[in-house]
Amino acid sequence: MNEYIALLVLLLTTTKGVQNDGPADFELYREDVYYFCYYVMKNQADAEDLCQEVFVKSDHG
Repeated sequence: MNEYIALLVLLLTTTKGVQNDGPADFELYREDVYYFCYYVMKNQADAEDLCQEVFVKSDHG
């Protein structure tokens, strides 16, 4: 699971550049990140957890 988190964090941080817009980034990317997480995890609760971890790490990474 960590490899998926790392991949999504890398994609989010490189697409948004240097500026961190926090909630705006979440609203912009949440559906795409969630759908990918659901595709990987095949479970709603696990996908939500993974999605949350991705956004937390992208904000603080």
